[in-house]
Amino acid sequence: MSSNSFNYFINYRSYCSIPGIPDYSQIINILKIIGGQNIILNKSIDGNFPNHHPDPTIKKNITQVSEYIQKNKFDLGIAFDGDGDRVGIIDNNGNLVYSDLIFLLLALDLQKDKKDFVAVADVKCSKVLFDTLKENGIKILMSKTGHSLIKEMITRENADIAGEMSGHIFYKYKYYGYDDAIYASLKLIKIINDEKLYLSDLIEPYIKSSSTPEIKLYCEESIKFKLLNEIIIKLKKSYQKDTLIDIDGIRIESKDFWFLIRASNTQNCLVFRLEHFKKKQFKEELENLISIFNKFDLDISELNSFHNAI
Repeated sequence: MSSNSFNYFINYRSYCSIPGIPDYSQIINILKIIGGQNIILNKSIDGNFPNHHPDPTIKKNITQVSEYIQKNKFDLGIAFDGDGDRVGIIDNNGNLVYSDLIFLLLALDLQKDKKDFVAVADVKCSKVLFDTLKENGIKILMSKTGHSLIKEMITRENADIAGEMSGHIFYKYKYYGYDDAIYASLKLIKIINDEKLYLSDLIEPYIKSSSTPEIKLYCEESIKFKLLNEIIIKLKKSYQKDTLIDIDGIRIESKDFWFLIRASNTQNCLVFRLEHFKKKQFKEELENLISIFNKFDLDISELNSFHNAI
């Protein structure tokens, strides 16, 4: 497939005119430069977000993009959040690709330009990301979640690139070190063009597990941290043979799976994610954790919905 055969679908949103964020005319100029056939939806600035919630990393929010890609046989979908610092990527099959997999591709690509570099990823990211980068000789550090905390670690560790499960991707190498979603998406487009492969083909070697997305377990803000501490005590007893990482909540890793529960920085909830490398045992482990969380004053309806859907 030649590079000029690609069709790029851009889902552009901005809620106000902010210095430093490209306006519509600038987006058009960028699209002219990258070539291909490009379609933009949701061009009008509307802070009421009439089409869908602006978080581009949640599956239900990219339905509009996904359906358009499938109907019109586009090769890539790119969705930005309201202020252009987070990106959601939809592949040629209309599937949302988790941001840690996108970050993995970007980090491996950077290695072609700089052999020895430092990468940072937040605690919610896949073990596949951490293991693959280590296997390729890349120094990968695990950070607390939060874009300001990531920025601090980039500076402290003199890191070249960083990424979060939430879609923040930071380039310091030959760039400014902040989370520019448009810049990151252009880097991804270049990778796809250079490799002359569909995105689904590029990520296929790294689809080694079954995993949940980031799932929110809601609770009263006033007891959020108390609840988390009580849950951590319970989990440490239940998983005492496994590796415990406590840089942000608790991340428990075994040979076959890992999971995380932490307090959200911005919402009245705890955040949970599970990844399992034995597909048949994924649901079993999820059910075990649901039974534990049910003992606490948490609204786990989002987790139950995911469980019922698999």
